[in-house]
Amino acid sequence: LLRSAAACGFMGIGFFGANIFMGKTSVLKIVICILIFVIFVSYNGVVAMYSRTLAHPTIFLITGVLGTYILLNFCKYLKNDKEHPLIECLKIYGKKSIIILCMHSFLIEAIRLFDYKFFNDWLMTLGILEGILLTAAVMFILTLGMPFVEKYFGRTLGISEKGK
Repeated sequence: LLRSAAACGFMGIGFFGANIFMGKTSVLKIVICILIFVIFVSYNGVVAMYSRTLAHPTIFLITGVLGTYILLNFCKYLKNDKEHPLIECLKIYGKKSIIILCMHSFLIEAIRLFDYKFFNDWLMTLGILEGILLTAAVMFILTLGMPFVEKYFGRTLGISEKGK
């Protein structure tokens, strides 16, 4: 329920704030937003939707809005630069997003269990670096495993042969 409420909140902010995002934005404004974002994220603490931990909900909301604003402006930049190498990467993962959404929580928990059993919760000691490493590990595993998941679980995930 908390995930749904947070998602609806951010979708609402995006819907009602769309005209702000569509306007022309100066580089200085983006840099200031990035600095504020980094400061607030480092101050906020642990945000873990799986355990319903938001640390400071107000700071979570502010960083969510700022992060969305920064990301949308970055996407506007990419839209104008059709030859950017990141465009291909985003296309690939965009088409596979249903697999990522369905599998990421399972993989994170499997990695954490492995870490707990064999490394005595070493990942927990890394702070914000834990999230970065978990994201990299999950994306690596999913990149290798996507063909398998599509082949054997495609219909379960709503991916038809025609939809490929």
